[in-house]
Amino acid sequence: MPETIPTTQEAVWIESLKGAWVVRPNTVPTPEAGEVLVRLEAARLNLVDWKINDYDFGG
Repeated sequence: MPETIPTTQEAVWIESLKGAWVVRPNTVPTPEAGEVLVRLEAARLNLVDWKINDYDFGG
């Protein structure tokens, strides 16, 4: 496990209504007093997560 916290991470963004999912770098937040930073190895989306954008259910 690295001893330093990276300054960037990859994140998935939807940049417009019904737009494509884009993977791009994002700044790793700095935890404030009383907060923790959790490292994720993987994340998953289910069927509803990506269909919300396709069918404009997001509001």
